[in-house]
Amino acid sequence: MSLHVKSIAKMLFAILIAAVIALPLGFVLTIVLMPVSLWFEATFGIESVGHSGPAGWCFMVTVLTVFVALAAWLMSISTASRRPRANS
Repeated sequence: MSLHVKSIAKMLFAILIAAVIALPLGFVLTIVLMPVSLWFEATFGIESVGHSGPAGWCFMVTVLTVFVALAAWLMSISTASRRPRANS
């Protein structure tokens, strides 16, 4: 397998891991951030909390934010492992 294919495989694996971790973590984080959602609704008048919890867009924003952060971090780790280290 060429270096390019291995690089793409690592990137796809990082994205998959980030997606698997982001879903439950984003859900829990959205519930934990409910006071922020209530403040946001009161301040800006955009409905962010319904009768059964945070609005769907709040879940989407939180999950996407967690996913992007995790994917970026995991990909930076995988590329950092390929860089040669300077001798001290």
